Amino acid sequence: METEQTVPGIPAHVRGEILAAYTVVGGYIRSPGKFQNAPLYAPYFWSQGLEGFWDDEEDSDDRGTAFVFFINPDDRKIFPELSPSTTQLVMWEDTQGFVNIESR
Repeated sequence: METEQTVPGIPAHVRGEILAAYTVVGGYIRSPGKFQNAPLYAPYFWSQGLEGFWDDEEDSDDRGTAFVFFINPDDRKIFPELSPSTTQLVMWEDTQGFVNIESR
């Protein structure tokens, strides 16, 4: 059973809303759509990026502009699926509308 974590500045219901909105199997979204096959945490970070809450951005010829998020302890409390070695997430939307995510 999924449990919600309370983190200052991040609503406790975020994780629950993602689990309610998508079919999640093994930590990955299986529902059709822009987040299909993306990790559970992708909709949260993508939404943050669209609202301007990214830490950096990258431009490249093959993917355009990408949001960069620096992972902090609060992120890990809400999304324990984040690998301990992940310090950054890079996210971009491809030409077919799918959100892609790269862990660094």
